[in-house]
Amino acid sequence: MAAIVVGAIGLHIINDVLESNEEDDDLEDIFAISGASLIVRDDRIKSQRYYETTIRNYLPDSFKRFFKVNRETLELLCENLALHPTLSTRIVSGGRPQILLEKKILMTLRYLASQETICELSDRFGVSEHCFLKSKKQVIMAVIDTFFNKCIKWPDVADFPNIAREFDEMRAYNFPDINVGWPGRVHDAKVLRNSNLSEAGFEKCAHGRYHILGDAAHPLKQWLLTPYRDNGHLNQQQRRYNLQLSSKRQVIERAFALLKGRFRRLKYLNIKKEMDMCQTVVCTCILHNICILQNDRLDDIINVDSDDEDGQGHVNVYPWLQNDAQGTLKEYKLQTECRYCTLCKRS
Repeated sequence: MAAIVVGAIGLHIINDVLESNEEDDDLEDIFAISGASLIVRDDRIKSQRYYETTIRNYLPDSFKRFFKVNRETLELLCENLALHPTLSTRIVSGGRPQILLEKKILMTLRYLASQETICELSDRFGVSEHCFLKSKKQVIMAVIDTFFNKCIKWPDVADFPNIAREFDEMRAYNFPDINVGWPGRVHDAKVLRNSNLSEAGFEKCAHGRYHILGDAAHPLKQWLLTPYRDNGHLNQQQRRYNLQLSSKRQVIERAFALLKGRFRRLKYLNIKKEMDMCQTVVCTCILHNICILQNDRLDDIINVDSDDEDGQGHVNVYPWLQNDAQGTLKEYKLQTECRYCTLCKRS
């Protein structure tokens, strides 16, 4: 009832004002009585022809600094993604022109390479936020569909000797296998135990003839070597073994440093949907491997940022790790064969 009375009073005041000739004063009375305020949203200023003009004039170094890839890598992406159904050019009549494929890829690359907000990025490229998000989603899914099986794959056994040499020379930075979806606080050992690699690792490493390197947070396996726990009672051979293992594991840390240095979006993913978050991470790993294959290097952006220690007493140790008996024998054999090297002598 109170609402009806107030509405009637408001209507009576408006009728009286409309019948009056004192238009300006009465309009002010209306706004004063009703408490209404006129809110006019300012138009957002978007960059004009940033893609068409500014990016075209970027020198190679500036282009790479901004998008974290060179133009050759961009051309490779455009050539392959043009065949994807969601990104292929469609003939439509009327409406706004379609966003060019190259522009969509550049928008996505800049999104992955920076911590800029969607508002800032859409203004920079002169598109709406909706169009930017839609284009980004299309490109990320197209990259996964097109390149995942080509770029994220375990090497053949015949390639293992070459990989070992590259690894020893600190040049093997690509990811042959990824497992995305676990929160960062979950222990490494639990993530490994629930991954496909846990079951297939022995076979993938040629039935234990080769091995991959882990830290003290992982269980010791015949195909997965980890350092000795430093409880203050290690002998000289065990310390040398840990030192050698730690020096080789720098390649792994460097690989993650390259990934996060190139795609700074990974430092903080402000994404609500878990699936979108996982797809973003997978896409960056694929693009990382593509850049490695293209020899598209960014050594100047490396910044190793790891919370892990170097195997000499890992801060994130799983108290109930189940070590493999064959792995223990292999570790013992390797540590007894370890000889003084230049690195060990310096220690």
